[in-house]
Amino acid sequence: FLTHDRMLEKTGLDPDSTIFSLDTDALAATLESLPELTGAKVSRRLPGTLKIEVQERQPVAWLACRSLGVRERDRDLGLLIDAEGIPFRCSSEKLWEFSETLPVILVSEMGEEKLVEGRAIEHRGVNYAFDLIEIASEVLVGIEKPAWVVVKDEITLEMKTLGGVHATLSYYDLNRQLTDFSKLVSHAQARGKELDRVNLIPRRF
Repeated sequence: FLTHDRMLEKTGLDPDSTIFSLDTDALAATLESLPELTGAKVSRRLPGTLKIEVQERQPVAWLACRSLGVRERDRDLGLLIDAEGIPFRCSSEKLWEFSETLPVILVSEMGEEKLVEGRAIEHRGVNYAFDLIEIASEVLVGIEKPAWVVVKDEITLEMKTLGGVHATLSYYDLNRQLTDFSKLVSHAQARGKELDRVNLIPRRF
């Protein structure tokens, strides 16, 4: 996902300079500081080649926050989140193509200090929404999977699936709630019906 142009812009590297004039450790440290990377290694290959290897974050969701102006699926004002809950910008065309259809986590308000690129998000509701997406990837299939997860309040999430079903869940016991949801979808489909809205918090219906 990291483009040649972004690498040059962020490092100030001059492609026409001699490789012996470059500080490979400093260059690697600069690359490692980019929010979308987890590591970098720079080495010289004589007579005139500089080898740069990077490890990139792979996004699993978008984050949207109304109070901070972070917009869902927005290439300029959006943020992606990797499997460790670390946010970073969508900085290339390839990354956009890969991420365009990922689910969105929406929270209405968050303090600026809790949302820093390259640092794990410190927000209870967002963390539970992220858990929901991870569990859903294992429990749900096809159009049952979440397109949106909204942090409603201090204990409640709302999921909108790819199939358009709205489901209310609590932060707790997500595995059980999502398993129930999958059973309910199958039950409705077997009878030629579709779910519109469902509250998954109760254990009995």
